[in-house]
Amino acid sequence: MNREEFLKDLKKYWVENSIPNITEVNARFLRDLIKIKKAKSLLEIWTANWFSTINFWIELEKNWWKLISIEFSPNSHNQALENIKKVNLEKTVKLILWNALDEIPKIQETFDFIFIDWMKKRTVNFLKLVREK
Repeated sequence: MNREEFLKDLKKYWVENSIPNITEVNARFLRDLIKIKKAKSLLEIWTANWFSTINFWIELEKNWWKLISIEFSPNSHNQALENIKKVNLEKTVKLILWNALDEIPKIQETFDFIFIDWMKKRTVNFLKLVREK
């Protein structure tokens, strides 16, 4: 499936269903940051239906890369899994279902880029956990 068409379909779906996602402007900004940094590894905390992740992947795929995304909601996790399959990334992306505050300490990898888009009131807690990652 064409990535850009896929993103348009995802956007239409999340607008119609009031799913919280980053805006297209923010997605482009983050993609530019990933590109400038030449990031090869990314940790995403909260993925929703995978709109942001697909955007990140478009930049990451230009390098040898890895991507881990953590999602707390079982419904969002399942949607993300479906979308991963639609773009044939189920073997290359790791999607974790659970509370990121519990899962981050278990992750052994380090990352070039970490995107935190979950529970703004707990951002400091996330930052403390990902500092060494």
